Amino acid sequence: MGESVAVVKRSENPLEDFKWSMAEMIVEKQMFGAGDLEQLLQCFLSMNSRHYHGVIVEAFAEIWQVLFFDSRGDTERLRAVSSSASGAVERC
Repeated sequence: MGESVAVVKRSENPLEDFKWSMAEMIVEKQMFGAGDLEQLLQCFLSMNSRHYHGVIVEAFAEIWQVLFFDSRGDTERLRAVSSSASGAVERC
């Protein structure tokens, strides 16, 4: 994912933290195409323990739902997702 940096963090709520981190990356890098999002998912999966893969896929699925099935604009939708979370776990 280019110039991104992985950050190790303990989390009390990994689902929300992964959603926040993904949403932040998507907005920051303007990643709204399916191919870019799939690459983001692969990056998160490759950089995090298998223990978190289910949570990562769940977070990704929620963001995918917001981006492709809600009626608001992309950036506004992602801000709504990211505003409910509290921080990053491992970022791509």
